[in-house]
Amino acid sequence: DATNPVLAGGYDTKGNALRVAVAGKYAYVADGAAGLQVIDVSDPTHCVRAGGHSFQLNFSNAFGTQRVTFDDVYVGLQGSGGNIVAGTNQPAAFDRGHRTLALAPGDRALPFGSVVKLGCRA
Repeated sequence: DATNPVLAGGYDTKGNALRVAVAGKYAYVADGAAGLQVIDVSDPTHCVRAGGHSFQLNFSNAFGTQRVTFDDVYVGLQGSGGNIVAGTNQPAAFDRGHRTLALAPGDRALPFGSVVKLGCRA
């Protein structure tokens, strides 16, 4: 009954759930610092973690002869046919939350030396 919802179950993720997108039997949770959590919700009374993603983005201008700027970088989970799973396309942040990274010729960078968590920004 949509007018009188009842809690059937749940799953306590490691982080702070910022967004949730459901596709088929999976819920994709943008889980703050814990990254993207994939929860199998096929049995709502017994939800289980099916996976998650975190990774490092490496940027390089090692062979460049001019300064290069990376601006408005996004990461998301690939769905079928190359489409991005709804709710997972999130902006990457660099040093102190800036959305732009500039590299001089010969420079390489890992965004502030940290692991980027997919789906961590609201």
